[in-house]
Amino acid sequence: MEKELQLFMEGAAADVTAELKALLPADAQRCERLIKAIHYGVFTGGKRLRPTAFLAVLDALGAERAPYLSFAAAIEMIHSYSLIHDDLPAMDDDDFRRGKPTVHKIYGEATAILAGDGLLTYAFIAMLKNKDKLNADRLMNAMEMVADCAGLGGMVAGQGVDVLANMSNTDLEGLLYIHENKTGKLFVASLVSAAILAGADEKTQEALRRYALSAGLAFQIIDDVMDLREANASGGKIRTSDMIKHKMTFPVLLGIAASEQMAQQKVAEAKEAIAFLGERGRILNQLADFLVQRKV
Repeated sequence: MEKELQLFMEGAAADVTAELKALLPADAQRCERLIKAIHYGVFTGGKRLRPTAFLAVLDALGAERAPYLSFAAAIEMIHSYSLIHDDLPAMDDDDFRRGKPTVHKIYGEATAILAGDGLLTYAFIAMLKNKDKLNADRLMNAMEMVADCAGLGGMVAGQGVDVLANMSNTDLEGLLYIHENKTGKLFVASLVSAAILAGADEKTQEALRRYALSAGLAFQIIDDVMDLREANASGGKIRTSDMIKHKMTFPVLLGIAASEQMAQQKVAEAKEAIAFLGERGRILNQLADFLVQRKV
């Protein structure tokens, strides 16, 4: 990883984590277990990639960061909710995330569902934290776009198709639909909402949307590749939930080499989309490279 990007990511993650700690309730007399589950889901690891991309867009467009930190934190709340729910037995049925037991394994399925619900709804309160200091039209437009990308216009729709998908009924077109929505649309929400809040024109917003979809897809492809490589290295002892449930993945469909080539192509498309930013897009370019070069 480029040293410049590493410092940027560390600083962005620290800022967002501090904001999350300030925003989320630390204690609740009658629902202590729920609050603990929420904190476990939010503060147990994670690189804060989506709010980091949000902050990178603000910087690239010359917007002040401080008034929008609560919005960046809200995006991480939505991401954390999605992971908590994805891990549930009714969804991906994962017992571990980032090397630690998932929320439902520690706190039970009912509390995990409520933790996700709480994070999703509280995220929109967080977005409104600085409403008196922000342009109201931009704020409403950004919130509408995030809600669409996180819901039926994106992440929830992708998950809905993924629930029914398997190796026998999923081709490349179907796989692209799932991950452009399930994974890519929250990247879109992160980058385009920042552009809206910064007052960027529609051409810039559309360019960042293309960047986000391509970079998000590259991220997912490499995730699939790393899972398969880990399984191969263990002689098949390590089996991901996708393998157990016979889910189609990019390396299963295309092979590892072709999948990695496709990920690199998506990174190139992402960079091309924001070429007009020039030097201002340097961190975003480095971030796109990181998504395919990461090892964890």
